[in-house]
Amino acid sequence: PAPEAKPKPASKPAAQQTAAVAPQAASGPTKYVVQVGSKKNQTDALASFADMQQKYPTLLASYRPIVQKADLGAKGVWYRLRIGPIVDKTSASKLCSQLKSQGLPDCLVMAQ
Repeated sequence: PAPEAKPKPASKPAAQQTAAVAPQAASGPTKYVVQVGSKKNQTDALASFADMQQKYPTLLASYRPIVQKADLGAKGVWYRLRIGPIVDKTSASKLCSQLKSQGLPDCLVMAQ
C-alpha cells in the first residue's frame, strides 16, 4: 500500500516583543515593517521620517514611524527607523521597492 500523505502542521510565528521607543502591542497575525535607516539618537530618527514624509508623501501617508533602540555593543546604541505596521510581506516588499525607485538608497523588510 502507498504511504499515507500526512498534513504538515501549521507553523505559528513566535510572538515577538521588541523594546521599541514607540511601542505598539502586536496582536493577531504577524505585521511587517520596512527599515529605512538607523540614527545615533531618537530625535534624528524621527526627523529623518519627517523628511521622508516630505519627499515621499503619497507612499508614506498611511504609515507611522517606529523607532527601535538597538545596542550594538562596541558600535554603540543606534535607533532603527522603521515604517509600518504593514499587513503582509508582499505589501512591505512593494513599499520598499517603490521607495528605492524614488531615490531611497536602501530599505529592509522585517517581521515586527
